[in-house]
Amino acid sequence: MKSDFWKRRFSGLIILQCMRWYLRYPLSYRQLSEMISERGIKDDHTTIYRCIQHYAPEFEKRIRWYARPLASL
Repeated sequence: MKSDFWKRRFSGLIILQCMRWYLRYPLSYRQLSEMISERGIKDDHTTIYRCIQHYAPEFEKRIRWYARPLASL
């Protein structure tokens, strides 16, 4: 079985980490690029943009079940 991230420049863990930071915190793509480069991974902000735009709909679809609204008390 092939990974969802095959044919990508970076591993799935790096892409998921960038997505998590971008969706959780108010960061720009340039700030994400800087954070990744501090960890020794050289890339461009447009690469992060493309990955997030490609995987965000699938990511949202897969976590929708876990993000159910809380029952009112």
